[in-house]
Amino acid sequence: MLNKGDVELTGSYAAGIAAADGESQYVTSNIGVRAGIGISDKFNIKLRYARLIPRESHGEGVNYFAIAPKIAILEDYISTSICKFQLKSEPLFG
Repeated sequence: MLNKGDVELTGSYAAGIAAADGESQYVTSNIGVRAGIGISDKFNIKLRYARLIPRESHGEGVNYFAIAPKIAILEDYISTSICKFQLKSEPLFG
């Protein structure tokens, strides 16, 4: 959990690989950023954006947005996202 007034910013990259019968193949790239803001010592808001780009898509892909409020249940031990809103745009395949 973030303390009141704290801000967190992280970037991410992941390569998706599928494997079957001993063979593996690159499937997708995921590039994103996440920001968190401490509203109080027990409540945070996390915002996330990711771009999912399938292999051989020529840069076309899916935009993924999420808002996840997070609340502390047992301070310094247990917290949870109380709900999540997700918005996806553009079809991933075809």
